[in-house]
Amino acid sequence: MTLKLDKVNRGPHLSTLVASSISREIAQGRLKPGDQLPTEQALATTFGVSRNVVREAIARLRSEGRIW
Repeated sequence: MTLKLDKVNRGPHLSTLVASSISREIAQGRLKPGDQLPTEQALATTFGVSRNVVREAIARLRSEGRIW
């Protein structure tokens, strides 16, 4: 038996969506320079994702220079 599978059309990674959301909070002034981000667990709960996804999002923002 041979299965023929179609490619799954996927959207952006969850970490990209979370990073964009946090970036938007920064751009809109809800998170200001010097503010501490909520904990990984709090962000994971807020966005309904795993802590690993939050870690990836934070790493992305660090690499872009948005947070440090």
